[in-house]
Amino acid sequence: MSAKAVVAVVAVVVITSITCTSAAWARGPVAIESYGGARPRDADSFMAPVLAELEARGYAASKLGARIEDEVSLPGESLAPAAIADAEELISHGYRAFLKGEFETATDELGRALDVLRSRPATIARNQQLRDPTIKAHLGLSLAHLRLGHAEAATQTMAEFVRSFPDREISRASYGPEPAELAKKVRAELTQRGRATLTISVDDPTAVIFINERFLAVGQASATDLFAGRYRIYVQRGTTPGRVHLVDVVPGSEHKLQVRWQLDAALSTRPFVGLVFDSEAARAASDAQLASDLGVGLDASQVVVLTIANLDKRRVIMGRVLDPGTGKASRSGALALEPAPPGRDKLVGLARYLAGGKPPKGMERPDAGATDPAGGAGAPPAPVPAPAAIDHSGRRPYRLWKWLALGSGVAAAGAGVALIVLDGRKSCSTTGCSDEYNTALPGYVSAGVGATLIGVGIVLFVKDTSSGGTGERRQVGLAPVDRGLALTYGGNF
Repeated sequence: MSAKAVVAVVAVVVITSITCTSAAWARGPVAIESYGGARPRDADSFMAPVLAELEARGYAASKLGARIEDEVSLPGESLAPAAIADAEELISHGYRAFLKGEFETATDELGRALDVLRSRPATIARNQQLRDPTIKAHLGLSLAHLRLGHAEAATQTMAEFVRSFPDREISRASYGPEPAELAKKVRAELTQRGRATLTISVDDPTAVIFINERFLAVGQASATDLFAGRYRIYVQRGTTPGRVHLVDVVPGSEHKLQVRWQLDAALSTRPFVGLVFDSEAARAASDAQLASDLGVGLDASQVVVLTIANLDKRRVIMGRVLDPGTGKASRSGALALEPAPPGRDKLVGLARYLAGGKPPKGMERPDAGATDPAGGAGAPPAPVPAPAAIDHSGRRPYRLWKWLALGSGVAAAGAGVALIVLDGRKSCSTTGCSDEYNTALPGYVSAGVGATLIGVGIVLFVKDTSSGGTGERRQVGLAPVDRGLALTYGGNF
């Protein structure tokens, strides 16, 4: 076989392999809760079976809180007064240990105090007087590390001080000349690496913005000449806490952070993951869009929103499947919690239905004309099949088309290989030889079309396969990638 033939065959195999590879890089679906008011005390007993079943079917649930805090924002809660007092006492004792030369004790206690305060950045933002003991903790910790020969740890601690307290000078009368000299050296090193700009905007003009617990502005701000490193951006409105956003600033760059106040104010990641609103009316009006915005931030393929509310004057557990970005529901279902609560089987059945299966017995499907749980507008629309969902209840709509696509694909790919092999050859007879064949371009085109048709045939074969009447839905489709197409196939296996 010639080199061109080998290349042609390999090209078809590669394209087909890409077509049959699942899009593993795509982020999966997520499941959250949503309430108009405080979360009901009995919510766990109803939510746990639903969330566990959804998680078993590939929906992020139990670890979603940690993922949100890593990728979106941290809670904006403040430490309890007792915890603040303990942190201040650790700072006081740790700094005295440094002065007495007990450097290991100093690094331990001052480090623990700063860890506690950084775990709830809103604590200092909402109580600016705590900045003074925090300065003492940074300076004492950096110098204690220096005494122990931990040069890198000393530099990192002082760099955090320089980033967090650009508005404060180190008092030589209180701390002596050494920390001031170390800060000057670290500041020079950071300056040499370059500065950056961070623009922060909040969609509520009355929201107050803090950067590393230091008041920055109201509504929007542009922090210029920032040193490289991680910054904590905290936003609150009045006395209502928001969330903390972590931004890694790179020298010579311009960073932008857009904060949606409604999402920050409603989002909860501890002790449960979901949205909490002041009232049912507020939940009905906003939770679909905010849940979809959260889905976009997590790059989720779907967002399931679960809530316990009143539907037609009855208490129900309701679930909706939302499209990230649009907030539109592709399906919804509800189970009545009274007069008798549903058993575990029905709750699991609700989860299976939301994941694409058949509805459990007794499940209601709220439609556009139904009474909204809040008694007003915003009811979830009638459930419709997801665009990529295929019904495997016994119908075989692609019986002919799958063979036609696959056969045409094999024929086109074979013709393409033949044309590529023929390229450059001469047509000779007893009277002589004609011009060379120039068939490379149509050959490659035919091979590419053939590979695509083979992929389509595979998709149709999967779509046409019955699931044994279980009613489960599987997601199948073709998605473009950098060097071909990807066959995406998801469901319950």
